[in-house]
Formats: sequence, C-alpha cells, structure tokens
Amino acid sequence: MKKVLVSLDEHLLERIDAAAQASGLSRSAWLAARSQEALGGPPPTKAEINRQVLAEIREILAAAPPIYGPHMPAWMEIRRLRDERAEHVDRSATRGSRSPA
Repeated sequence: MKKVLVSLDEHLLERIDAAAQASGLSRSAWLAARSQEALGGPPPTKAEINRQVLAEIREILAAAPPIYGPHMPAWMEIRRLRDERAEHVDRSATRGSRSPA
C-alpha cells in the first residue's frame, strides 16, 4: 500500500474526519472507499477495510515508545516486581552460601 501526502482545505478535512468517524472508519479507509466509488470501482469490502485499519494500527504501535512508569500496564508492573524480587532472592542466596573466610 502506498502512502501519499495531500493538501486539503482545513474545513474540508474537518468534514472528512467527521464523516469517517460517523462511519467508523479511519480517515485513510474512508478516503480510499470514497475514491473507489468516485472512480467507478467497487467499494472496498469490510475485510479490505479491516486489513487497512489493522495495518495502520500496527504502524502506530511499531512507532510508539515503550510504556513505562505510571502508564505501564498492570501485568508489566507485576512482572517487573516479580523479576526484581527474584534477583533480590538470588543475591541473598548467593551471599548466604559463601563460607566464612
């Protein structure tokens, strides 16, 4: 799938975004569907739209920074705490197993 940079009037873009949101599509999916219709081609199927939306989501997630700190998902925080505790227990066990000099 190709990406393009298009200049649009601000008010037109607002109308496009409102129509896309009302139809439950991303801006890209909405513009692609309307372009297909305008050119006389068949509108994209739901599966095609879903594939496009999933591709956009994957792109966004791939570019997103990792989540740490107060916005860290609970399972990540639990895993981090578990791993810290395991390291602490391992260090304690190692210190306790040394024979006195």
